[in-house]
Amino acid sequence: MSNHWKLEFPKDELGILTFDMVGEKVNKFTNETMMQLDEHLAAVEKAKPKLLIIRSGKPRMFIAGADIEDIRTISDHATAIEKLERGQNVFRRLERLPCITVAVIEGPCLGGGMELALACNERWVSDDDKVVLGLPEVKLGLLPGWGGTQRLPRLGGLQLSLDMILTGKTQRAPKALKLGLADEMFAKEFAEHRVMECVEKRLSGQKPKKKKKTWMQWLLEENPIGLKLVFSTATKKVEAKGGRHYPALSQILKLLEETRGASYESGMKAEREAFSQLVTGQVAQNLIQVYFSNERLKKQDRAQVEGGPSIQSCGVLGAGTMGGGIAWLLAGKGLGVRLKDISSDALAMGLQSAHDILKGQLKRRRIKAHDLSNTMGRLSTTLDNRGFKGVDLVVEAVVERMEVKKAVLAEMENELQPGALLCTNTSALSITEMARALQRPEDFCGLHFFNPVHLMPLVEIIPGEQTSDQTTAKLFELVRSMGKSPVIVKDVPGFLVNRILLAYMNEAARCLDDGASIEEVDRQIVDFGIPMGPFHLTDEVGIDVGYHVAKTLESAYGNRMRLAKSLEMVQETLQLKGKKAGLGFYRWKGSNKEVNDAVQRSFSGPTMPGQTILERCIFTMLNEAASCIREDVVHGAEVLDMAMIMGTGFPPFRGGILRYADNYGIDHCVDTLERLAGRWGDRFQPDPLLVELAQSGKTFYQP
Repeated sequence: MSNHWKLEFPKDELGILTFDMVGEKVNKFTNETMMQLDEHLAAVEKAKPKLLIIRSGKPRMFIAGADIEDIRTISDHATAIEKLERGQNVFRRLERLPCITVAVIEGPCLGGGMELALACNERWVSDDDKVVLGLPEVKLGLLPGWGGTQRLPRLGGLQLSLDMILTGKTQRAPKALKLGLADEMFAKEFAEHRVMECVEKRLSGQKPKKKKKTWMQWLLEENPIGLKLVFSTATKKVEAKGGRHYPALSQILKLLEETRGASYESGMKAEREAFSQLVTGQVAQNLIQVYFSNERLKKQDRAQVEGGPSIQSCGVLGAGTMGGGIAWLLAGKGLGVRLKDISSDALAMGLQSAHDILKGQLKRRRIKAHDLSNTMGRLSTTLDNRGFKGVDLVVEAVVERMEVKKAVLAEMENELQPGALLCTNTSALSITEMARALQRPEDFCGLHFFNPVHLMPLVEIIPGEQTSDQTTAKLFELVRSMGKSPVIVKDVPGFLVNRILLAYMNEAARCLDDGASIEEVDRQIVDFGIPMGPFHLTDEVGIDVGYHVAKTLESAYGNRMRLAKSLEMVQETLQLKGKKAGLGFYRWKGSNKEVNDAVQRSFSGPTMPGQTILERCIFTMLNEAASCIREDVVHGAEVLDMAMIMGTGFPPFRGGILRYADNYGIDHCVDTLERLAGRWGDRFQPDPLLVELAQSGKTFYQP
């Protein structure tokens, strides 16, 4: 057994307990590390120092939380209760030590690490940007299970606890100090000196200044009327954010309300019960699967394409919404960016787009004022091809038309030095076909960002038939270095995400053709958990943009993606643009919308049941996803599901579209599709892969 903890007594009055998990980059709680912690706390009880410091032996690290693999193995209520009680008892032992206990936090302090820190008398934090304090269990469909729901309200108050536990929000060191979560803060450069200074203060009897409750906290948290208002407000926020899909949210609200003012013992018991109900539920299992899928995606893809020299300077062709967003992203990561368009007005709009994103980040305190200035300083503009000789990469983001893209790319290739990469941000057009216009197709690749660039984490990397492995590798590492999630996709019409997404959006429009209401279609999809209905999304993207992509897919895939009459009408006859022009499937006034009756009246018919609408839309998506797996468009179900979650907002609590199919039952999926095919047409015939899986009893996530 490895020794993950080290207990030292540099002087009789001081104990130092250091956590340095053997063979791991981060410290995390496992059965073994918890057992060893308990043993060392027993040793502290015997030694009876006046002060105990708990810190990490890993630089810029405290404790990342519990090992999620351990959580994943919990399969029944009794096992959950046993594991939780064991952990709660260890932290209760820490809490009851007959000495001052201090967590010295110099890096992430999350989940179980935060619960350990809360069990200490004090928390001293470094001002390092790596320091964040939080209880993010809700992101896995869970709640804190080692006392976090009981200790945080006592320390920081009810409103702060609701805010942190319901959202998984983290607090940086300065904010933690201000909120009373931390008692001391020290400069990272002088950590050892300042920690020992604080130690001497405590050993001499000097106590920390504890944050007092504000009058507003007293008003809201210390009387029945105020408490009712606090919980009512929190409940409304949860409901507004689709809380019905996440059982953890209602459990957290119920737990904090019912244990308010209760003893630790009864509070801990209630916490164990609530956690145990959640951990074996479908939502938690799906969210934990998403976590592991994401981790495997990072490692698997990186291993496949690692290597290649770095990119230092870039160009962007087209200063529209996408071009401006891409320029912001590249410049924000320290790269020099030359932005080209054919008009000064367009360039001004591109710069304004980048500046607006930065201003939003500044307002939310994601960046500092000098970061805004430095990023904008790395952006230059031009109306011609001058200044591109020295760049390492150019990303084209002009109008989505093959002939235009070919001309722009061929012209730019002549300006670039040998070895410089040329990419297109096309959302659906063939990479291989574009490459036919180039002299160096091996240096050309698809690099598909999603709109809005600053919010969407996914980037599809689409090698053409002649794209070199080195080009793919360099782009993969570039995307990863920018904090985005790259997925390598086969060069087929629509690639991966838009192929599945447009099939689903077109089917929604075909529901409208058959008499469904715009409002009901969007409501059914939002109730399913997708954040935005298909007609709302079409208006947001732009009807003209969606229409051109849909036409491309119709040409490629024939009848199963035959363009809906309603989509053709709003584009060709009514010439509606969507939200950007104030009129589409909805009438828009800012962010407010109401159904465009002119469109709805054109397709009124028998009322379509909500269940039929939902099945037509979701099973179209599922069937197309199965086709993509069969055709090796992407490497495996996990990668596809993560792409759909990151690229379309498919609800994580369902685990992804193929995980949803597994949970629904592959045989039931086939039955549903065959029933839909009998009523609505051959486009619903189940993909051969689904039929094969159903017959063999296998699933997409087969162990």
